[in-house]
Amino acid sequence: MKEIQNVTIVGAGTMGHSLAQVFAQSGYKVRLNDVQEEILTKARGMIAANLQTLVELGFLEQKDAAATLSRILTTSRIEEAGRDADFVIEAIIEDL
Repeated sequence: MKEIQNVTIVGAGTMGHSLAQVFAQSGYKVRLNDVQEEILTKARGMIAANLQTLVELGFLEQKDAAATLSRILTTSRIEEAGRDADFVIEAIIEDL
């Protein structure tokens, strides 16, 4: 079985961006996908804010926060999101 190195998360809302942060903090390369660029921008900002809070509380070093953020690539193109994925999580809003 292949070792997981690259994680793709489809859906950058509340659950998706949180999953991206946890995987990236654990050392995985993450591709975070959503259909709207503004959602991806918001998600990246929320991840950065979460990491900064962890730094301020002394749970994380600034260099580790920066490294975590650098492991997250956002994309609105599903084809790009799935490239080289070893593990995929669907976290799309459930709105019929």
